[in-house]
Formats: sequence, structure tokens, C-alpha cells
Amino acid sequence: DCWAAKERNASTGELMPDPQRFPRGMKFLVDYMHQRGLKFGIYADFGTRTCAGYPGSEFYMQQDIQTFFKWGVDYIKLDQCNSWPPQQMEGHDVFSMYLNHTGKPIVLSCEWAYRHMQDKKFPVATLLRQCNLWRYSIDIDDSWSSVLTIIQYHKTNPQGLWAWSGPGHWNDPDELVLGNFGLSHEQERAHMAFWCLMPAPLLMSTDLRKINNQSRALLMNSNLIALNQDRLGKGATLVREDYLIQFWRRELSDAKKVAVYLLNTLAQGTTRWYSVNPSEVFKDLARVAGDSDPW
Repeated sequence: DCWAAKERNASTGELMPDPQRFPRGMKFLVDYMHQRGLKFGIYADFGTRTCAGYPGSEFYMQQDIQTFFKWGVDYIKLDQCNSWPPQQMEGHDVFSMYLNHTGKPIVLSCEWAYRHMQDKKFPVATLLRQCNLWRYSIDIDDSWSSVLTIIQYHKTNPQGLWAWSGPGHWNDPDELVLGNFGLSHEQERAHMAFWCLMPAPLLMSTDLRKINNQSRALLMNSNLIALNQDRLGKGATLVREDYLIQFWRRELSDAKKVAVYLLNTLAQGTTRWYSVNPSEVFKDLARVAGDSDPW
């Protein structure tokens, strides 16, 4: 949000970048990123105004998509502030249709879903048709309580989020907040590992000029990234929880392998001793997988 000028072009109705912050225009910036092997994403809003009060795309969707296409945008996050909730789902259908008409593979990140997640008849098929990824929780902030709230929602949600994940359509728990101020190193490890386990889009929200070496190493951990990028793309499921310690499981494209995640959900800052018979844990894992004896 906030990249645009406060008003559209008076003669053409087109969105314009803020002339002081982007004096060479947005196309120049997109080309600059592409020349360095990077993709470029931008923010838009389905409503009349964005959340911060800048021009929204309602009544301008086709024109705005053509503007983004002309600039060479690769990724669009479509927010829903200042819009009528009953129109949000249908509006995203129209936006997605116009996006497909460009013929360019542009990723669409949707925001309407999380406000309707508790609906008993949530339209999963519509969501998968419209969006490449979708937020399913409130905004993350730089704190362990926020990270844990998102993990717990993934555990308790009534919709079975794990089943929605796959190539081309992803659950989005919001950004990674590693390298900022609110998490300890151990909490950052838990945060990064769970986002990779889900698997979630890995969108960093930190100043890379100032990031510390421990956080940088986590963000560049090749094993975690390989887990995140496993081509099966299945979500993780909770298979056991004892004394506030959680065991999660995720199937992988290699049927002989499985990813297991252990999480201590207490944040007391002291060591916790916990004994478990591995055979019992693996029985739980096998039960979720539908196997009688995986060993």
C-alpha cells in the first residue's frame, strides 16, 4: 500500500506512482528488478480506496490490470478495504478473469478469504479457481504470540486448510518476521520451520541491509527451503499433542520420506524435559497417513 499517487490521472483515469518517491515511474523500477533476475510484486485493493486511502480498483479493474501488465508486474496482492463484503468474492472472479486475459503468468494473492473462513459452506472451489495464494488469518506482527496464534489457527480451523495446499494454490499465513526485534533465535527457528512445513509462500518482512547473521542463515537454510519447495505441495497436519508439545506431519513427493515437526508452545524461557517413546509417535504418524505399519 501507499506506493501510488493520491489520485488517478485526471485525463486517462490510470493509476500513477507517487511522483516524489518514484520520479522515473514504475516501469523503470520493474525493469531495474527484472534486469537483476528478480520478480516484481505490487499492491492493489478491490474497494474504492486502499486500506491507507489511496485509489482502489473498484470500477477500474480492467484498466488497472492493463496498467500492471504494461509495467511488467509479476505478482499482485489484492486487498479488500473499503468494499462491500457480499461483492468481494464475485469481484475477485472478475479480477482473475481480466488477469488471465493478459496472457502473462501473474501471481494473484487474495485477501477476501480469511473473513469468511468460519462459514460452514466456505466456497473452497471458488477460492482455488480465483487465487494462487490467500491469507487465512489476521495480520502477523513481530511477536511470538502472533506467530503462535497463526500456528494454532492452522491446527484448529474447521476447514481442513492442509487439504487446500498444492501446486498453484497455497495457504498464506502472512509474512516471515525474522530479523526484526520481537522474536528470540529459538522462536525464529520455530517460525521459519513451520512456514516451510505448511508449506507457505516465503515473503520476508525485514530490512535486509541490517539483518543479523543468525536470521540470515535461517532464511537461506537450504534444507528448510527444499522442504518448502517439495513438489507435492501438501500441507501439514497435527498428529499428536502432549503437555503443550505438538507433533506435526507432512507427506513429501518421495513416498519413503516424511517431514516431522516438534513444537514447544510454551514461552517460559526455560528448558522443558519431555520423554516420549518414538514407536508411539510413529504409530500416530502412520495412523494419519493411513498405513498400518510404515516400518
